[in-house]
Amino acid sequence: MILWLDRMHLPSFKKTARLVARAALAALGVHCLVFGLSGKVATAASFQGQNAPDSSQKTGGDLYKQGVSLEAAGKLPEALKSYQTSCDAGEAAGCNKLGELYQDGRGTPQDDGHAFQLFQKACDAGNAVSCNHLGFMYTIGGGVEHDPIHAVQIYQEICDAGDA
Repeated sequence: MILWLDRMHLPSFKKTARLVARAALAALGVHCLVFGLSGKVATAASFQGQNAPDSSQKTGGDLYKQGVSLEAAGKLPEALKSYQTSCDAGEAAGCNKLGELYQDGRGTPQDDGHAFQLFQKACDAGNAVSCNHLGFMYTIGGGVEHDPIHAVQIYQEICDAGDA
C-alpha cells in the first residue's frame, strides 16, 4: 500500500484521502466521547493558554470554542482569526483546527506547508489528532517530503500513548 501511495501524487487522490482521514478522525472523536478521553487527547483538551495577561481576557480554550461556533455557522474568516489567536495563546486544539483549515483551503488559501507546521506545534503540545494528521501528511507527502517510515513511527507513538 505504501509503495502504491508513493507513486500516487494526484491532487484528487490527496483530496479523497483527506476526506477518508476526516471520517476516521470523526469516528475517533465519537469513540472518545462515548468511552472517555485518555492520554494525549485528555491533555490536549485541558491544555490552556499561558499568554493571557489577565482573567478578563478569553483563554485559548474559550477562543477555540468560539472558533468552533463560528466555523459551524459558516463564518470561516472569523473562525480562522479565533483559531489563530487560540493557537497563539498555546491552545493545541486551536492549532489543530487552524491546520485543518489551511490543509483544506477553507477560509484561507490552501497551504499544506503551513498546515504541517501547525499540526507539528499541536502534536508537540500533546494533541493526538494533530499527531495523526502529521502521520497522514508524511504518508502522502503533503506539506512535507513523503516519508512512510516516519509516518509509521508517529502512528506507533500514538498507539503507545493509548490514543489510538
